[in-house]
Amino acid sequence: MNTTELLNQWLVGIRIAHIQQFLASNHSEKMHRRLGIPTVVLSTVVGTSVFASLDANPEIWLKIVIGLLSVASAVLAALQTFMGYAEKSSEYKAAAIRYGKLRRELEQYISTRSATCTTDEAFMLDYRNRWDDTDSTAPTTAQSFHVAAREQVAAARSRQADKA
Repeated sequence: MNTTELLNQWLVGIRIAHIQQFLASNHSEKMHRRLGIPTVVLSTVVGTSVFASLDANPEIWLKIVIGLLSVASAVLAALQTFMGYAEKSSEYKAAAIRYGKLRRELEQYISTRSATCTTDEAFMLDYRNRWDDTDSTAPTTAQSFHVAAREQVAAARSRQADKA
């Protein structure tokens, strides 16, 4: 494999990693909202119901409903804390930004290098080390995000080939 082919292969790989982390960030953000909104709503309903029932002697079914809502609210709050979707989203987004910087740097290098480039070896060694560092600090994502990112990159490459 020659240098140009390797650089283009790296570009595909870094694009996949970049998109993969953004997909994971978006998913975590969405899951945070899916747990957070019902938690707030249930907590509010339970709090209001408890205060409303202090004046009267509520029926047994109302006590059961308030108790179930209270348990559901506590479970959702515990899940939200345990799953840590907000923190995960931030970690994925930070990794995506680091991969994006690497991607743009590689795109710029590829677009400006000449056929007789003498700096390839030094650039590639430094670049590979920084990519390895980014990989080692990036949070692990589900395989489905990798597959989706790979499909997006393949589709974009296919559209570019069709235009050429």
